[in-house]
Amino acid sequence: MASVNYRNKRAEVRFYDHQGNRRTVALGAIPKRAAESAASHIQSLVNSKIGGLQPYPENFTWASDQRPRVVDYLARLGLIQPRQTEVIAVQPEIELATTLEQWFNEYIEGRNPVEGTRHVWNRAKNQAMKFLGRFRRIDSISVSDAITWSERMLKGDSKGKGKLAVATAHKMMGVCRQVFERAKTFEHIKKNPFVDKSLKVAVGHREKDYIDVPTVQQWLKILPSTEWRALIVFARFAGM
Repeated sequence: MASVNYRNKRAEVRFYDHQGNRRTVALGAIPKRAAESAASHIQSLVNSKIGGLQPYPENFTWASDQRPRVVDYLARLGLIQPRQTEVIAVQPEIELATTLEQWFNEYIEGRNPVEGTRHVWNRAKNQAMKFLGRFRRIDSISVSDAITWSERMLKGDSKGKGKLAVATAHKMMGVCRQVFERAKTFEHIKKNPFVDKSLKVAVGHREKDYIDVPTVQQWLKILPSTEWRALIVFARFAGM
């Protein structure tokens, strides 16, 4: 387990990495409670690496907020992704709308959905960014990432926090399948990682057709009662 040691009132965390090598991270003059929290986050990052899993969002967030030298050290050990500044330096001519956040925003604005649908799509975007990373390139997201995220939504983090209802988790996966299929059509990606058979989505095995507003308006004119019209409106515009 990672442990905290103080040298001249400056904290350092000592731990064994995923290959069994002893490592030390100097954190500087910080409170004991903050140092113990750092040790817990680092140990969790190591455990995720050993298990071949993505880091828990709270661990990645903690690491991202540390001093550059700490972030770079953890990245060199393979516990987290390198800082974004390093990626930009290697790939200065990054294309527009190829990060997860950019593509989701372009998709949502391009479809201009009603408020209820927009809310669901934005929730899926936020859930995806929370786990996969706001600046993650969509062409780097694999089937393994999608499966791991799907499992994490159903189980929550290491303490069970953030767990979603089964129907909600499947809905989030269904939205991502839809969004990434559009990216495939536009040739931003070669393969949609969310179409794997092991991933369950709210729409079932086959994608449902998109029902536009004019079509719904035609239905409302011919439905026999107020109750039927209410059912259609709630289903189409509120996602119920």
